[in-house]
Amino acid sequence: MRILTSIQSRVTSLVLVFGLILLVINTVRNDAWLRERQWKRFMDAAESEGTMLAGTMQHYIRNDLARAAELQMSYASTADDLRYGIVLDHDDRIVQATRLDWVGLTLPASPPADEQTQINQVRQSMNSTVQRRDRDLAVVAMFPFFTRFESVSRGVVVLRYDLSKALERARLDALHESASQACVMIALCLLLWLVLDEAVTQRVRSIVTYAKRVAAGRSQERQVEARDDLDLIANEFGRTVDELRAVEARLLEAAERERRRIGADLHDDVCQRLVAAQLKSGVLASVLQSEQHSRASLAEAVSEEVAGSVRLVRSVARGLAPMLVSRGRLAEALSEAASALETAFSVPCDCHCHLGDKPFAIWVDTHVYRIVQELMTNAVKHARPTRIIAMVDVKDGMLSIRVVNDGLPLSIGDQPGLGLEMVWQRVRALGGELTLSPGINGSGAVAVFELRLQDRHYVDEDRPAHGS
Repeated sequence: MRILTSIQSRVTSLVLVFGLILLVINTVRNDAWLRERQWKRFMDAAESEGTMLAGTMQHYIRNDLARAAELQMSYASTADDLRYGIVLDHDDRIVQATRLDWVGLTLPASPPADEQTQINQVRQSMNSTVQRRDRDLAVVAMFPFFTRFESVSRGVVVLRYDLSKALERARLDALHESASQACVMIALCLLLWLVLDEAVTQRVRSIVTYAKRVAAGRSQERQVEARDDLDLIANEFGRTVDELRAVEARLLEAAERERRRIGADLHDDVCQRLVAAQLKSGVLASVLQSEQHSRASLAEAVSEEVAGSVRLVRSVARGLAPMLVSRGRLAEALSEAASALETAFSVPCDCHCHLGDKPFAIWVDTHVYRIVQELMTNAVKHARPTRIIAMVDVKDGMLSIRVVNDGLPLSIGDQPGLGLEMVWQRVRALGGELTLSPGINGSGAVAVFELRLQDRHYVDEDRPAHGS
């Protein structure tokens, strides 16, 4: 749904998620703090109650004050969450308990029999202990005392507190506090959503519609009504894009015309003059050889140099005005351009093309050819490489151009002139992306152009130089 991708939804969702994360963290910390506080409270209560009971029971049992001891245990039984409390004499017989039916039983025959080992240790050491048992959610306290005036007559007060209800109350308290905080946070997020929707989203939607039309090369008949700063930005954006597109189109057209003119001049004028010079130097060499002149070999060398120059100029002319591109033979044109650069600069240039079965429109072929040619030319002129490799592939509806050299590191911002700027214009005309990064080990550069192919890239249009 569109509402889920709106500005106010995203901002509000981020605020809400961030708030919920903080709320969860706070709930966990608060719950842990409340639980620890309950544990401490029960352990302190067990320490206090057990110490008091051990002292009073020692006095009551020594003086045979059974009724007073029973009354004291009845007071202790009123404590919250006390599961049981027992008083053992030196023979492990329960003389007092919070449960009257336990009085008179021996420890092995009573429910607390599993505490026998711990009770024996406390009786032996005469040191009180308060244990926290997380597994059972219980606090067990044991306090030894002397039942008689002999040191061998040792009794023990055992108290066991059940913390399950107390800890559950602590958890509920933490949840209730977090729930109230969550309600406040949700209300604030809703208010934020409404404010953003009114102040930003409704305005941005109309501006985005306008921007999409402009970016697609479809200028609106009328601009967005200027009601606020966002509308002014949208209108200026549209006008600027239109102007830039017009300038880029004129530059591309002018560049292509100038290339074709220079290529035609080289082919029709310079090449013809060089051919004539080659013929004359060849005739001169033949005459000197027939006369066995000492300079005959020099005249023959001049003829060979002029012949090489003719081949070079023709190659450059074909690069400036490639007829193969206009005939839909892009792979051959790129291979020819690579050969021309290799001949002109004595740098090995390889071009590998896998263009698929479906031919591009002529304007796409022209842009692709110029992009590869300009990237290779820039590498030759500025990087001083020992090898250049260009790869043009079409796979899964994606056109990929990769130009790699092993020369000096390059960056687009360091290059003067219109060369790479015109490459960027062609990239924008095609609708793709160009990146330039250092090569392996920091030497050379890797230029990568990627384009998601659309139906328009296979159809020739009225103005192919625009590519739109």
